[in-house]
Amino acid sequence: MNAIVITGGPCAGKTTALKHIRKALSQKGYRVFCVSETATELINGGITPDNSPSHWHFQYYLSQIQRVKESVFKQRANQDNDIIICDRGLLDNKGYLSQEDFQRLCEVFDTTQEEIIQRYDAIFHLETTAKGKEEHYERIQELAKKFEEKNGTIVCRNLLGLNVQHDSPKPEARTNEYYKKRPCAELVGDAAEILEEYIL
Repeated sequence: MNAIVITGGPCAGKTTALKHIRKALSQKGYRVFCVSETATELINGGITPDNSPSHWHFQYYLSQIQRVKESVFKQRANQDNDIIICDRGLLDNKGYLSQEDFQRLCEVFDTTQEEIIQRYDAIFHLETTAKGKEEHYERIQELAKKFEEKNGTIVCRNLLGLNVQHDSPKPEARTNEYYKKRPCAELVGDAAEILEEYIL
């Protein structure tokens, strides 16, 4: 049995990653068990950091439940080909507490940060795509502008010369002649050249 944690900030892609990892491992013959995110369960159930006695208490509640859930799953996942995937783990508490409060939480559960890490065989931290997004948008706009300067537009319909307002509901057969009339390969080549110039 192996236990791994997938964690990260908002919009980091945890949900999507968990879905694909579970599917990929299942296809390889593993029995996959998923421990859902405890914080979401608490908040959806009405217990939030704001209505708890303190933020520390919310993390304490979370830790209690997380430990029980992990214990139950580990009892069930008792075969060599079993894998437990946790949507966040016990170490996530540290990101929401001061060092002093996190140490206090560890003492309550008679543990240390090192022992918490050792509970898992691997911990994967996904970084949100929102970080640095302005820089990425500017880069995309720069590349799109170069493509537009070369081809007059970045709109597919215009690139293909489809000026008719209403297309026929019956699609053309995808034959060799059909593709010869379409400049897709050349346009992809233009985009590749622009990207190559940027990278190099």
